[in-house]
Amino acid sequence: MRFFENVKQTFRKSGRSVFKMYNFILPKVLFLVFLGIGIIFLYYSGIGCVWKYLFGITCPGCGMTRAYISLLKGDISAAFGYHFMFWSVPILLIYVFFGEKLLTKTFHKVLLGVIAIGFIVNWII
Repeated sequence: MRFFENVKQTFRKSGRSVFKMYNFILPKVLFLVFLGIGIIFLYYSGIGCVWKYLFGITCPGCGMTRAYISLLKGDISAAFGYHFMFWSVPILLIYVFFGEKLLTKTFHKVLLGVIAIGFIVNWII
């Protein structure tokens, strides 16, 4: 609770209302919650990857979970072997939450373009 009080004070000091703070944070948190619920549902329903379930071919993100498991075990080379774009997910999360404040418009386009091309190349390989 102390964290939210600090955030409220920061918004008040900056001249923004607390209502604007909730409009900034709440949709992003709800998106992550519903995304997590969807992933859990797909895992326990036996569907797994929706792309593979519908089209019968692997998706551009296949191998990402195995890459993160390898990374947590400390095996970075195996993580890159499973999916060499695993490093982009934390960057995308930072972009979703703080992109408008941290990055310029030109850098937005370059960053998203590089990540999209990386996923496509990984998918083709």
